[in-house]
Formats: sequence, C-alpha cells, structure tokens
Amino acid sequence: MNKILPALILCIFSTQAFAQRFAQYYTNTLYDSFENPSQKVFTPDSSRMFAFNFLFPSLSINAYITGSAQPLIKQGIFLGKTNNSNLTYGQNSANRLYTVDNVYIGMFKVYTSLKGDQEIGFSWQTKGEGNARFTDETVGLFNGNSSFNSTNYKDIANDNYWYQGYHQLSVTYRETLNNQFSVGLKLSALSGIVHEDASINHSDVTFDKPHNQLDLTLAGHNRTTYDPGTFGAANFIPDFRSPGLSFSLGVGQHAEGGINLQYNLKDLGFIRWNANSNVHNFNNTQTVTGVNGNGSSGDLYKVALKILTDRGIKQSFITPTDGRFEVSASKNFGLNDDATFKYIPVLIASKQLFYNGLTGVFTNNLQYHNLMIGVTQSIDDTGYNLGGQLMIKSPNFEFFIGSEQLLHDYSVLLDLRKDNTEINRASASIGAGFYMGFSVKFGHDIETHENASHISTGDDEGGLIRRLLHGVFSITGSRLLHRLQILSGSKVQSRLRPQTVLPRISAMRVE
Repeated sequence: MNKILPALILCIFSTQAFAQRFAQYYTNTLYDSFENPSQKVFTPDSSRMFAFNFLFPSLSINAYITGSAQPLIKQGIFLGKTNNSNLTYGQNSANRLYTVDNVYIGMFKVYTSLKGDQEIGFSWQTKGEGNARFTDETVGLFNGNSSFNSTNYKDIANDNYWYQGYHQLSVTYRETLNNQFSVGLKLSALSGIVHEDASINHSDVTFDKPHNQLDLTLAGHNRTTYDPGTFGAANFIPDFRSPGLSFSLGVGQHAEGGINLQYNLKDLGFIRWNANSNVHNFNNTQTVTGVNGNGSSGDLYKVALKILTDRGIKQSFITPTDGRFEVSASKNFGLNDDATFKYIPVLIASKQLFYNGLTGVFTNNLQYHNLMIGVTQSIDDTGYNLGGQLMIKSPNFEFFIGSEQLLHDYSVLLDLRKDNTEINRASASIGAGFYMGFSVKFGHDIETHENASHISTGDDEGGLIRRLLHGVFSITGSRLLHRLQILSGSKVQSRLRPQTVLPRISAMRVE
C-alpha cells in the first residue's frame, strides 16, 4: 500500500465523495427542494410551516475509479502488496478517478404565503468536484523498474487532474405560477476552500538500471491554492478570500396525462481564487535514485512534486463550477383504490456543461403510506450503476438512507474479506457509496382558505415572480397599444386592467 498511495496523491489532491444526485428526484424532501428549486416541500392542510435539518448533515460518501489499474490499487489497499500483472506498458492505457461531493450542513425553509405556494429557504453546504486521468505507466513507476523492458519511454506519464472544494451559502425562492407551471431560483455566494489542477503535456522517463535510478522529465502547468502546512480547521469556515457566485434555475411542469416534468439548470457559476495562489509552468528534469529500494515510491513522489511546483508565481485565477443541465419526467400510478400504495417511475438525463459527463437514470419508487423503497439504475462514463434507497416520509418528518452504487459496495465488502478473486478482478469501475438525510417540520399548521388561522390568504394575485411577469407583459402591452394609436392616428379608449392588455387588444374599440 505504501507504493500505491503516493501515486494516488500525485494524480489527485483528495479522493472525495461522489454524491448521490438522482434518488431524491420528485420526493419533495428538503434536500430535493434545494437541489431542484422548483420542487415544493410543504403541503397545505398537512404540514407545518418551517422545515429544518437541525444541522444534521445530509451527507453522501462515494468514490470510484475506472481502468486496468484497479486490481493493483485494490491489492495495495486490502493486501498490502502489489504486482503489475494487470498493467499494460507503452500503450498509454488510461485510468480515471471521478469525484463530486455535496454535504448540506444546514437547511432551513419557510412557507411564506398561500398565494402561489411561496417558499423561501436558506442553506449552507460544502461541495467538491473534480476528476483525474492517469496512465498504467504512471502507476507502474511507483512499483520500480522491473516491468519496463526498454530504456527510454516518451509521454507515458501525460496525466491530468483537477479538484476544487468550496462553501456554498444559498437563498432559494419557489412559487407556483399556475396549475401547469412552478418555478424556483437558488442564488449562492461561494467561498473557495482549495483548488488543485495540473496537466502534464510532455513526459520522458529514462531508466539507468545498472545504477538503479531514472531521469524523469515533465512539462506542463499546475495551479494550486494549497501551501503545505497551511491547511487546517480554519479553512472550513467561509471567509470569502476566494469568492464566487452561482445560481440554479428550476421549472416544473404538470403536463397532460398526469406527467410531471422538470428542467433544471444547476450550479452555474465561478470562483475567483485569491492572489496568493501558486501558478506553475514547469519543464524540468530530475533524477530519482534507488528506484527498487524501500521508500523508492516516496522518493519518486517528492521528485515529481518538486517538478510540478517549479517556476511558480503568485497569481489569482478564475475557475467555473461544475454546472449541469438536467431534464426529468415522472408520473404517479395508484396501485389501490385510495392511492395509499403508489408506483412512481422517474427518468432523468443529466449533462455537464463544461465537461464531457453525460448520465441517464431510471428510478423506480414504491410508496406505501409513509414508507418508500426506491431502486435506481444509471449509466454514465463509468458504466452501469445500481442503487437502492429506503425512506420514511410523513408530512412533518423525513429520513432517508441509501446508495447509488450497491454493486460496488458489495464488491468492496468482498475485498475487505481479502477475497483474492475479487481483488484481482478488473471490472468497469470500483467504488463505494453511502448517503443519508433527515429533516423535521415545525411551527403553525399551514391551513387553506376554509380554515386559515395563522396565514392570511389575501386575494389570489399570485407570488412575486407571477406579479413580475404580469408587470412585464403589462408594460409591453401598453407600448404595443401606444404604437397602434400612432399608426391609426386615432384615440383608443379602453378600461382594461393592465395585466389583461395583451390578450384583449383585438377587442378594443377604435374610434
């Protein structure tokens, strides 16, 4: 294991959680409402008006790796010894590590008005996102030179990785526009925690086997906000030395046939990393001695890190967040007369905006009263994933637990039992996952017109967004009416209400 760990450290700053993203769709949980802002949390005449997770984190823990280096990595982790039998040399075979983590520390929402089912929420979450690509030869270098038959290899360590972690402090607003559409916004202030990225465009390895050493040449660029010895607990408190902004927009549609649709633009934003960040454009050669001796992998890591941090300057830079566009559809099927037993299928397509990731998801949920069991199937760059979820949800309480990578979890359990067959098997990907969440509603009951005692119903004028839209169309209609007056040279008389100008222009009387 001591030979494998530096390779992973070299290729990526931190192995973080690949967060569950899909199992909560259309569950109307507090977590769902912050991830998909057009989703409602509260139900009038059933739930109370405040929802809070009481700082119980909605956490997700997942990680996975693809490529032929999987068995070698598992050998190092679970057996403490490795062999190179699964690696290929001279072909630049790629391995990939994917990471996305999302932990909501605090979530709070309040139901503000029956007019448009308006909801306002506040949240604090930490997120991490990134990926890495590293070759078989890179991993093989940390296991000595015995498997390299030639003296010189070019471009066998052309690796790249990036990772960034940040705080996200958000405010959300959601309302129902009419019987067909709902809309939600999520505006976030970001506080960068750490960023690491590197791209090796050229590499050269020359072995001197008689002297048990090698010359390593790397050329490329590297950016990091991390200085060794400076990272501590204070980094997990938002300080906005590396500020950023992001927003999410969600639209929900109730289509014909009882089909529910969602269109979500998620976490589109940027972070400006502070001027004390380190930017390196490196092109250097260093010698590694004692390639096959004890501690040789640590020496190689130190040399590689020295090259990557060569020729550095202090400079700020801007990076985008991992924005996504998602489209989903769902429909409820009652399985008994009073619809207390329901089947809820969900289809989701998710596309990363700045990267190549594309995911298709099919979720099957069975709900009986307050108990829901879900099975999630997804296909992405790593292959096929199977997930499961157990949820207990009443109008004022919700708890869920599950994983979107059950097959991977089972494989890891076999690895923990030191099952050699499983450890030495190269599958489409390896990984493990777990997520859990909780929230409670409290306060006054939300009551509708017939028996409202705590929330004033008022006139049905709609929520903020609906009134703004009416205002825009009112101004547009007035300008159009004025243009018609000029063209006709006549006075137009009308007692139309402003918000009905457009639909009734044809009914106006021109004298």
